[in-house]
Amino acid sequence: MIAQALQKRVQTYLDLAELSRNDHSVVTIHDFRVSSRNLLAVEPLLRCVSETSQWKKMIRKYLKSLSQLRDMQVLHGNLYGHDQFDTLLLEQMEHSLEEWRAISKNIVDVHFQNNLNASIEIFCSDIKADPPLFNRTAASQWSKTFQKVKMAIQQANYTDPPSLHKLRIRYKSMRYLATFLHGAGVIDVLDIPELKYWQTLLGDIQDLEVGIKWIEESSNSADMVEQLKEESANLRQKFSDQEEQLEEFIAKIDRMVRSGIAKLELSTQLSSKN
Repeated sequence: MIAQALQKRVQTYLDLAELSRNDHSVVTIHDFRVSSRNLLAVEPLLRCVSETSQWKKMIRKYLKSLSQLRDMQVLHGNLYGHDQFDTLLLEQMEHSLEEWRAISKNIVDVHFQNNLNASIEIFCSDIKADPPLFNRTAASQWSKTFQKVKMAIQQANYTDPPSLHKLRIRYKSMRYLATFLHGAGVIDVLDIPELKYWQTLLGDIQDLEVGIKWIEESSNSADMVEQLKEESANLRQKFSDQEEQLEEFIAKIDRMVRSGIAKLELSTQLSSKN
């Protein structure tokens, strides 16, 4: 199941990369960015036994190049009906699209695919020859990821949007690694809706903060700035009210993952004795 879970992430990324060359819809850009982060979440596992720097560098480059386009698309949706922003937003979206069209001409070329597939093949070959290797690398990477999320929660303050943005980044890394381990059969059950809920809440807060900054720099609309600030404050208060639930949820996932890896280790030991 491990090899299949990896191959699924690779194929999803390649399909969406190809699609994103000509389809620049909100859904496609979002899905492509998610597929990128899904691959980056497992890169540390592959890095233990293979060279990953070349394709990781390219994935990050594509992600970064799409950041502004994604922000403008979300902002355009959030400000729908406020015609005074349309012209400037559409101009900036078109500029971002022009940059993406230029960059995406050579996206996922043969060299990129060969490097990525080589990493997957080496990793799968090595864990087949040495099954405990996966257990060790998965346990190590999960521990690092979980500790970063735990620290980010401790440092998060609902009155400080940047601290919530940092938590969002850490949380996303944890989510994408957890979903991989679920797909690989390490954990049997994973509450996908709740996983998505917390990321969406933190993401909505960040989108509003991006919108506030953009309007302050690009427009004199004080009323709209105040409206977005109020919406952000309400969502941040919601986060504060539910923060304990988030801590409990993350602790639950940690227990499930550690238990799943422990069971996999036991199964591997028993298999080696037979």
